[in-house]
Amino acid sequence: VFTQDFSIERYPIEQEGNIARLKAFDLKVARVYNQTLLDKFAVCSQWQSVASGQKSPPCGKNDGMFVDGWITDNPAFAINVGQYHISGGDLTKTMKVILTNTNDEWPTDQEPDFQYTQILQYFESPINKDVEPGSFNWPPGMWVPYQSPQIFSEFMDSSILNDLLEPIPGSNMTTAILKGTSIDNPIFGIRAGQQVEILLVILNEPITTYIVTPDLVQLYTDPLASMTKNIADNEELASRIKAFVEPLSDDDGDGAEPSSPNAGHSILQGGQFTAVAALSSVLFLVNFFMLA
Repeated sequence: VFTQDFSIERYPIEQEGNIARLKAFDLKVARVYNQTLLDKFAVCSQWQSVASGQKSPPCGKNDGMFVDGWITDNPAFAINVGQYHISGGDLTKTMKVILTNTNDEWPTDQEPDFQYTQILQYFESPINKDVEPGSFNWPPGMWVPYQSPQIFSEFMDSSILNDLLEPIPGSNMTTAILKGTSIDNPIFGIRAGQQVEILLVILNEPITTYIVTPDLVQLYTDPLASMTKNIADNEELASRIKAFVEPLSDDDGDGAEPSSPNAGHSILQGGQFTAVAALSSVLFLVNFFMLA
């Protein structure tokens, strides 16, 4: 990510032909990479050996180094749905997904940016125009290109999404009901033809992912604990979740009641960002479950 961002900043300086500025820029970049603060900041892909108690060899050239999970966290919805398809899930049943967006605040304008990208990337939208599902794309607000996680055929843009958002009284949160029909996206294991209903929960709360020192732990403990309690205690949110996961009265259209309270529904909770665990841990109704 550093390399990609730095290259974007360096390019216009290089085009100006200003040698002095270019040397100064390269010097500052070198200082970033030479900072001891970043030593061992990345986690080697051999961490499982360490976790099992075995002595892990030093990371080699063929090992992955992970600094942040956004490239897997952010498209986690597509990854989860793909896992259900790969594992032989029934595509004739409607899948219900509770999708959380642990953002700071929702944009006041309707121009595509990082927040809109989190949702629009799953649909046919302006941010993936002329990009085949699974092909590389560089949508607005993202730091590097990555493979398009579009999994629905339906069109959606920022205006449509904003019109669907409903605020939750007494909180910063909003929710929306989204619907889509899956399309083939082999990169994520998605197969075409499944109906998917999504309860989108947008927190609009200042959740940091940079609690890495004792001072920051002390600073954020009370605010985050208070935020978590407010989410867990919100009766309107709980009501909307219950209404969303309620089974249909007649699953197969034959006029009979379903054989079990949860028959006919595939319900999956998809995380959106790393901090989704904070929300799912306090909303027991949203715990990961798949109904037969």
